[in-house]
Amino acid sequence: MSYIRRNIRSNPPSAKSNAYKTYVRSSVENATSVWSPHSDGQINQLEMVQRPAARFMKHDYAQTSTVTNMLNDLK
Repeated sequence: MSYIRRNIRSNPPSAKSNAYKTYVRSSVENATSVWSPHSDGQINQLEMVQRPAARFMKHDYAQTSTVTNMLNDLK
């Protein structure tokens, strides 16, 4: 994720979303078939990847904004 942040920092949100879906989400989705996130710990680990990525793609780091809404907007 840090590679994507460094290299597409100033790109529009659509480019950030495409990069995330191509590089990060595809890797995470491939891994879920192996470890099947059914326990709370595994679900939390998965969300720890998704939440910072959602803030990055929306470029919204305010403490008053909710990441859940961002995730719903990004689908």
